[in-house]
Amino acid sequence: LVSPAEVGSGIARMLLSPIPWRITDPATYLTPGSVLHWILLPCAIFSGWQFIRRPDETRFLVLVLVVGLTFYALVPRIASPRHRAPLMALWCLLEYHFVYLVLTSWLRARFESNRREFQT
Repeated sequence: LVSPAEVGSGIARMLLSPIPWRITDPATYLTPGSVLHWILLPCAIFSGWQFIRRPDETRFLVLVLVVGLTFYALVPRIASPRHRAPLMALWCLLEYHFVYLVLTSWLRARFESNRREFQT
């Protein structure tokens, strides 16, 4: 077990690995996904905040993710990519939700502007 003071660094390690510039030759196929994962990190945090504010079951998804990340940060021996795959699936859901929010708001605004042009 890790000391409680190291939980923050363990969570950061879980969320930010694999580090794009440390990926070696046999696994270079991970580089594009890793870079995209780093770019979408603030977006996923924003989506998590949006999920927490909603009154439905999406709060549970964020709770499972936070509890799971905290557990894996406390026990670094099992913090391998194979063991964190279910949590990364939830993290990818948060990233997807942000992209969905941006695209739907953009399409809605575009539809409204086209409708106003058509009416005049």
